[in-house]
Amino acid sequence: QLYYSLCLGVASCVCLTRSYPQRYSTHSGRLRRKLMRRAFSTTNDEIGVRDDADYIEQKLHELRSLRARDLKLHLQWLKVDTKSCLDKESLLELLDTEGRRALKAAQPPQDTRSRISGRTAKLEELPKEVQERVAALQNVGASDLKSELTSLGLRTDNCVDKEELIELLLRDGLIAIEHDMVLQRIGRHAAEAQPLPADYSSPFPWRKPVGRSKRATCKVYNPLGVAQYGLKAAQTVAIEVGIGQTDNRFIVDTVAQASRIKPEIAHMMRARDQGVPSWMDPFTVAKYDIRNVIFDQMGWINEVHACNPTTGFRFTTLPYRFPMPPGICGTFGMEYLKRMDWDFSFPKFVCDVSVTPKREPLRSQKPVPFNLVGMQVVPVFTVQLPVPLLACLVDLRDANGGGDWLYVTGIIDLAAPCTMCNRVAAKRLGIDTDNGADELHKTFRVDLLMGDGPDGPVKRSVDAVVGVDNDIKRFEELGLADDWPTVLLGPDVLCRSRLIFSPRLQS
Repeated sequence: QLYYSLCLGVASCVCLTRSYPQRYSTHSGRLRRKLMRRAFSTTNDEIGVRDDADYIEQKLHELRSLRARDLKLHLQWLKVDTKSCLDKESLLELLDTEGRRALKAAQPPQDTRSRISGRTAKLEELPKEVQERVAALQNVGASDLKSELTSLGLRTDNCVDKEELIELLLRDGLIAIEHDMVLQRIGRHAAEAQPLPADYSSPFPWRKPVGRSKRATCKVYNPLGVAQYGLKAAQTVAIEVGIGQTDNRFIVDTVAQASRIKPEIAHMMRARDQGVPSWMDPFTVAKYDIRNVIFDQMGWINEVHACNPTTGFRFTTLPYRFPMPPGICGTFGMEYLKRMDWDFSFPKFVCDVSVTPKREPLRSQKPVPFNLVGMQVVPVFTVQLPVPLLACLVDLRDANGGGDWLYVTGIIDLAAPCTMCNRVAAKRLGIDTDNGADELHKTFRVDLLMGDGPDGPVKRSVDAVVGVDNDIKRFEELGLADDWPTVLLGPDVLCRSRLIFSPRLQS
């Protein structure tokens, strides 16, 4: 889970962004969403998001005009019990009460309604998996095809035969299918979470007393990154971790599971050899003499254990003379990041950390113990692409040429030198990678909508980099498919003001 400040940045995992100056209060969820929409009106005018109340009234007006039989079927589809209704008048009464509540629960998110509207795409431009799904839908029966199109949010009321359904599929269904499959890739179709015990539900979670051994504050550094893939890194995010009696700086890496350390640092601090890493390619291990090491001294973040005391403070060595910013000992991977909730404040150069609960359902649903005033949530999920990565739904559009929004898979990558996209995404955006490019890369401006949380997407205008002849090597290292539009969100987008990072709070 990530949180951002609206004026300065967006966040990862679940992100919250500062979007309005009011103090957190006991507003109802409906009033709070209304305030958030008002706060975003000055920056998201072109998104065209409709008001919740207008959307519900429009749907109710459409349903009232239906015949009694069709109205009853729609109510049953909304899972409203119609057994006690004998005529249309009783159905209309049920529609205005139970039906209204069911519509509010079942309506598409605001940003989804606005993002899908008016988009077009050619079948041959879409990923191979989308083309295969479209071909399969063309071969199913009319009733199954109609049900599938309805589940994708398309209106099939005016389609009387399969030919018209296929026409609707090819005209409006391509973007809807691509959007649905992007959601599947990032894990948005997840099971419902377990209910949180009432004792732990509080509108002010940061006011709860937490034991001293569970909370700490560490220093944050933003050293200038080293050149990677021919790209200059604007900044990196490093935290201070204690090993024994020394303080060491490690770069935060949200794409690597294992934590890495320079071999000379491990040798100097007398780390014990634990053999070769089983998860790494044997040829690479032998070529660079990669080893697993463990420290007898416990790792600390101020007064909090940086690792599980029963397993010890483990690292995998980096290749000798691996390029790192000055004063950096290695990287801090997801193995240790997911043990805690993190609240980065970049202007103050500090990070508050809190050890996460270990038992369910508290671990997956207890709120983060930080002040969430003015923050906006951006859901992020762990996916296998093929390695475990943190992903969220992102929309891109060429900031200079305009055009349609493009659904892409967004990867949270705090260790990336900058924000970058693959060539298929640039092609779908209409970007000419040869015009105005250097020998290897082209930089262009994009409008970005990040996340699909309850308060709408976070909007940014950022620079993105794409490879000229081939995809940037980072995409190959992460095993990302070259036919799926993908963007790597770097620290230039994520780390502008405040970032709350909680890997455990995934939907």
